[in-house]
Amino acid sequence: MTRPRFGRLLLGLGGLTLIGIGLVNLLAIDLVNLLWVGFWLAAGLLVHDGILAPATAAVSGLAAARWSASGRRMVLVALVSIGSLSLIALPLLGKPGAEAGNPTLIGRNYLVGWAVACLLVLIGAALAEVVGRLRAKRGSAQSTPAR
Repeated sequence: MTRPRFGRLLLGLGGLTLIGIGLVNLLAIDLVNLLWVGFWLAAGLLVHDGILAPATAAVSGLAAARWSASGRRMVLVALVSIGSLSLIALPLLGKPGAEAGNPTLIGRNYLVGWAVACLLVLIGAALAEVVGRLRAKRGSAQSTPAR
């Protein structure tokens, strides 16, 4: 049996430390906020398993027929990233508990921020696809013998 490397042990110890800090902070909040944390964790799980995963499976089925393997990967990466961004942004998009004098809510349009983040994900996926195609084309051109 091989021993784990020092870096892995250090990374695992760091992760356990952060989990401990999170649990201590979680137990320090009042019951109402603790219930809201539980609600959003459960809602995130249900939305992921009920909407995000089936939507990803459906789009991957459509992508398999229309795009190359690399293009299909980029579509799925973009879809999963946008879905995850949407799940993270969901509490802010509805602004639950928004009231005057609440210092935790920043006065900005969260919907526009979410849309810009989604647009940046799509641009990143498109750029990755273009770079992948250029590299593949350059690699095939270099491996072809000159006549």
